[in-house]
Amino acid sequence: MTASNKEFDHEHHGRPSWVTGDIFVRSPVISRLFAGEPWSFTQHILFEFQNSDIDDEHPEWMVNWFAGVSLLRTVGHVLRNVDRPRGPEFRVAVDDFWTDIQSNREMHWVFFDFIDRERNNILKEFSFGASLPSNEEDGRVLVYDLYDGWDGTQLFREAVYWWRAQLEFLNGRVETSLRSAG
Repeated sequence: MTASNKEFDHEHHGRPSWVTGDIFVRSPVISRLFAGEPWSFTQHILFEFQNSDIDDEHPEWMVNWFAGVSLLRTVGHVLRNVDRPRGPEFRVAVDDFWTDIQSNREMHWVFFDFIDRERNNILKEFSFGASLPSNEEDGRVLVYDLYDGWDGTQLFREAVYWWRAQLEFLNGRVETSLRSAG
């Protein structure tokens, strides 16, 4: 099982959105999962995207993009390869998570259509979907070209919020299972 976004009433380009609240104000409860460590780095990168100049004179945005997308995918690998083997409570929660997102791709679109896709583009082909096209109105905006020019920063933000919801849900499942077993 995974976190549900049914409580969210907004959408991102016609798709369910996971963005809720201010991610920099409320600390997530993910104390049981090692996957929270790489996720916390994505939160820092999101802060950089939202508070830094993104233009040709500041090319560090590309390093943040590469690192951020790679870390977004790393969260899932840490769940599977580090958290899952930690005990039956972890194994069941992580296995159920992967089964659910595979069977509900529409709800978890940000994983398949952005996190996994862009990570593969970067690490397997050294190409990436982010660019800085000219914008006569207000300078340069990071655009994710693989989705008809979506705002790349907002898409990255969506992914960070999605992982937060999933990790909090998984942490709760593990906590409940550990209490029941103990």
